[in-house]
This record gives sequence, structure tokens and C-alpha cells, in this order.
Amino acid sequence: YIGVDNPMKISVAGVQSQDVLASFEGDGQLTKNPDGSFTAKVKTPGKTKINVSAKVDGKVQSMGSEEFRIKRIPDPVPTVGGVLRGGAESAGKLKVQTGIVPKLENFDFEARFNVVSFTVGYQKGPDYFEEKIQGPLFNDKVKSILNGLKPKQIIIFDDIKVIGPDGTQRKIPQLAFKIV
Repeated sequence: YIGVDNPMKISVAGVQSQDVLASFEGDGQLTKNPDGSFTAKVKTPGKTKINVSAKVDGKVQSMGSEEFRIKRIPDPVPTVGGVLRGGAESAGKLKVQTGIVPKLENFDFEARFNVVSFTVGYQKGPDYFEEKIQGPLFNDKVKSILNGLKPKQIIIFDDIKVIGPDGTQRKIPQLAFKIV
């Protein structure tokens, strides 16, 4: 996966781990760790090959290669405060939250996404308003909006932009709440 350390165990039957060598083809690097394992860091989606060789009787011999797919980390799921995911919700639960938290679910590596910006849309009487926010936290205006929510009102957190460990900015789905 792009943007995270990918641990790898590479072995050759009958060869000590210190005598196993591996090289990476493509945009990234493969580093051998002190315990004999490897760490791959990749930058571009697609395919790559890892070539394995080993020192046998003092000579380096090719042991073959294996093709791997390089993928982007999946998009995170937006939440309010790390717990609320949209739908029918009490105003009280929304009021105590501090911002938008992107959560990466069902992924094998620890990876963090940071919120760049989002828009809060809400209806007040017959009028619809939007407030653009930079960063993950609710500003005073949004806190005031949350404190004034009444049953049957709808509030939407939209145009949520995040940046992940791969350095690319992504737009993730909106969150909509109907106050009960």
C-alpha cells in the first residue's frame, strides 16, 4: 500500500536470513531490517517485482522473483467526533462533538487521515446556509449552529476533504443528520 510501511518476510529454503537479498523494481524502496525481515515503501499504484537472490557457498545466486500489486489505501469513513455516522440523531449528541474524524475501517495497517476542510449546510426557516471550515474542528459559528438545532432540522457535513499518508487529497462522502 502507498504511504505506509509494508512488512515483508522473504526467505529461501536452506539459507540463513542474513544471506537472503532482495531488490525492488519500480517507484519505491525495499529495506532489509536487522531481524532479517524487509519493509517495502511504495509510491505509485500498479505492479512491481521483487527479485530474490541468496548467497550460497559464497556466491550470489538468483532465486526468482514475485510480482506484487501496489494499491492506494482505501478512503476513510467520515464521522462526527469519531462516533456519529449520520442519520437520525439527538441535538445533544451532536452538540458535544468537536469536529470531523475520518476513520479507516477494516484495513490491516495503521494509517491516519487528516481533515483539510469541510462544509456545514443547514436550514434555518425557509433559508439554507453553508459554512466552510478549514481543518477538522468546529469553529464558533458551527458550535452555535449545533446548539440551536431543533427536532426535524437537517444538518449536512459535505465536501469533506482529507489527506492521507500517501500525501494525496481526497474527497470523502458527506454526513447528514436529521435531528430527533
